[in-house]
Amino acid sequence: MAGRCGFVNLVERVWRQESAHVLAALLRRHGDLADCEDAAQEAVEAAVTQWPVRPPDDPRAWLVRVASRRLIDTIRSTRARVAREEKAEDGPAVVSEVDDSLAMLVLCCHPSLSRGAQIALTLRSVAGLSTERIAAAHLVPEPTMSQRLRRARATLREAGARFELPSLAELPSRIAVVLDVCHLMATEGHLRTGGRQLMDTDLAGEALRLVGMLHRALPDHDEVSGLLALLLFTTARTAARIDEDGDLVPLEAQDRGRWDRVRIAEGVALLERVLPRGPVGRFQLQAAIAAVHAEAPSAADTDWAQISELYAMLHRVAPGPAVTLNRAVAVAMHTGPEAGLSLLDPLLELPATRRHHRTHAVRAHLLEMSGDLMGAAAAYRLAGRLTTSRPEQRYLNHRLTALHPLDMTPAARTLGAIVAGVREHQLGLTTPSSAYRVADLLEHVDGLARGLRLAAHKLEVPADEFRDGDGRLLEPGWRERIPAALLDLAGAWAQKSAWQGDTVQGGVALPAADSGMFVLDELIVHGWELARATGQSFDPDPGAVEAVLQFLLRTPRNADMDQLFGPVVAVPDTASPLDRLLGLTGRDPGWARS
Repeated sequence: MAGRCGFVNLVERVWRQESAHVLAALLRRHGDLADCEDAAQEAVEAAVTQWPVRPPDDPRAWLVRVASRRLIDTIRSTRARVAREEKAEDGPAVVSEVDDSLAMLVLCCHPSLSRGAQIALTLRSVAGLSTERIAAAHLVPEPTMSQRLRRARATLREAGARFELPSLAELPSRIAVVLDVCHLMATEGHLRTGGRQLMDTDLAGEALRLVGMLHRALPDHDEVSGLLALLLFTTARTAARIDEDGDLVPLEAQDRGRWDRVRIAEGVALLERVLPRGPVGRFQLQAAIAAVHAEAPSAADTDWAQISELYAMLHRVAPGPAVTLNRAVAVAMHTGPEAGLSLLDPLLELPATRRHHRTHAVRAHLLEMSGDLMGAAAAYRLAGRLTTSRPEQRYLNHRLTALHPLDMTPAARTLGAIVAGVREHQLGLTTPSSAYRVADLLEHVDGLARGLRLAAHKLEVPADEFRDGDGRLLEPGWRERIPAALLDLAGAWAQKSAWQGDTVQGGVALPAADSGMFVLDELIVHGWELARATGQSFDPDPGAVEAVLQFLLRTPRNADMDQLFGPVVAVPDTASPLDRLLGLTGRDPGWARS
């Protein structure tokens, strides 16, 4: 099974490289793109089964030969004219030395097609992408994309489009869409829209190759030069964009010593030739932005003022969601996160961008910069749910878990809901804390919420705020007041400043980061105690439980810890994270009212 998978991947790579050449050879004999693609696909399927047994010396010629036979069978089965069949049979099996990729690219960008159809057909016929991946790039279902491709081929047939390379006089009229297509191919290669891999270096390399050919055909076209420079800059960073585990390394953390300085120099030389000529197009502006990043010795030396101005120019020349997202980051880095966040607001009003993970990933980053860590955590979670790229999911989850403070809101809401669910007749019931009845525990939580909120603001917490718990002091309206106080507590600890420096509780100074973890522990443990005592369900946030457990395991056990929690209750290492946490805080996970 593993060997077959390896050959499937091999055939896929070969098809990516040779699809345009194979289709070009078939089109010279037959002329109908749909029939040629069907025959070529059958040849690819045959390769998967035959190449493991007898690999060909020349994969391209093998694919052309087998696809030609399939095409002949199709012509015969449909009772085509004898002359047409003979033409197909007698046509040369070798592929022309003319660069068929460029000719195929121009055919797929025929003016009879819509822009979306041109891009989709090029990705299918020139780049060799599967329909599934093209659909993902366009954010549409796969059946919808299949229909678009069928309609595009039919449109070419009806328009009498021919497979031939236009003259240099005709080519510029199609250059805008050709550049768009190559840019989309490069974008999909640079950052895949889904799957287990961050990049598709084959696709990115194919886009660079095609744009290089366009540049040789149109050396004086400034936007062709601009796109070529842009792709040189982006592919120059390929080796530094992932770590040894295949995870994304953001630009600011990349080892710039691994960047390809030869490609960067080529890109800079292209820009130095074309920028003075003007007017400046969108690809030249994007390349200029990439050049500023590429020439900065370190992330700290990045000229964000220049990048921000270049994005403002790009927004005027070619406005769009992607430009807005990148501009928001540049503005935030130059003038502050609030200015960047204001640029994102319109994108949150549009359904398409509101559903796109990068909108929320950028927003999370800017919220984190602003100190709104609760908002950042929520945005990172949403972005992680929306993306289908495994490496991006891992990166977003890493950003989420690296946030300090941890988001206490889920734990506060869980405990608040349990408090609200306590009935009057349950106030006298015992709890897992032997010294507390339910009413005592509620009164303790009430005081705890108020006192620990003061600690977040670096205000000294009076010792009497942490009273042992006396249900007789429980004030009326506790069902509404305590849940609200718990949310206020979570909000106070959502500020980055709460986790910095020291807190003073009852005259005792503690590192604020440790205090924050103890607060989260209190929310979880008291939630479990009240739920167990009153027969309610308890479903804590697994991430919060794991974070507190790891904190307690790292914290040296001493007399102060025993006084705070009580003696450790032995719990097997194989127990759930919640049960292990409870044992470390002196609770018996198996407690039940006798």
